[in-house]
Amino acid sequence: MTAGWELEVEHKDGTTSWLLLKELKETNSVEVAEYAINNRIADQPAFEWWVKQVMKKKKRLIKLSKSHIVRRGYKFGIKIPRTVAEALELDEENRINGDKSKNTWYKAIMKEMENVMVAIEVKEKGSKPPPGYKPVDLMMVFDVK
Repeated sequence: MTAGWELEVEHKDGTTSWLLLKELKETNSVEVAEYAINNRIADQPAFEWWVKQVMKKKKRLIKLSKSHIVRRGYKFGIKIPRTVAEALELDEENRINGDKSKNTWYKAIMKEMENVMVAIEVKEKGSKPPPGYKPVDLMMVFDVK
């Protein structure tokens, strides 16, 4: 069905090339389906049998990804802490339960602190900031990628 169909593709560097529809459907199915709909060729035999399926799958995946948001406290089945204390408590619970990924949140906190320490200076509690500066409390936002 896709035999003979080629689409001109513009690459990020501005160059263009003609690629077989068969290859594009495998690598960029959503973009090709959207292109077919926007250019009113979705009813052509090479497109009509799969465009609806691709768009339906896209909607399903978007809906599924939105169901993993942090506001419920879990993402991908992993409890997301709201504070550093809660993160350390979760690590302790995992250790007690025999989880092999001990101190996962602690390691993530330490890695993040190493990355930001080049940009901040930690002062003793109660010390005054230099003129023109205001103290800022540390706030960590946890997430799972």
